[in-house]
Amino acid sequence: MFNLPAGGDGTVEGRDEEHPIVLEGHQAAHFHALLKVLYPTPDDMISGTVKLDKEGWVGVFNLSTKWSMKKVRKLAIDELSKLSLDPVEKVALGREHKVAKWFRDGLTELVSECPIRPLAELKSQLGLELACTLLWIQNQTLANSKPREQGLVLTGLSLGMLACCTR
Repeated sequence: MFNLPAGGDGTVEGRDEEHPIVLEGHQAAHFHALLKVLYPTPDDMISGTVKLDKEGWVGVFNLSTKWSMKKVRKLAIDELSKLSLDPVEKVALGREHKVAKWFRDGLTELVSECPIRPLAELKSQLGLELACTLLWIQNQTLANSKPREQGLVLTGLSLGMLACCTR
């Protein structure tokens, strides 16, 4: 795409619909969602909201972060915060895009979860180092917990131990 056009009748990326500009690693649906936010329909303008599903907002969030669209990114964060994100999604998105609240909340939820998620699941979604650290903290927390009528009281450990994993 960033090469100089060949000129003449050569096939140049983006010249026509048969030769589109291809951005590797991005889905067309995410671009459609971003365009829906940037160019809302009259109904969306009147209601003051853009109607997207979770996948659409994640796409808007990813693209707006990548291209430093600060206001669009903030809108995507606000909208995704209203939806129920899985703790693993919170950790992954929070770590990848530097949303500290999601990262912290997701880790807290994962450490507090019962039953414990399998290592293979955490490893595939969060990486081996973070998965092992989470399981270790969860194990230590459960070993140091005091039973109560309504559940467990977690004592003695904090998420500060995960600071090494926030790269």
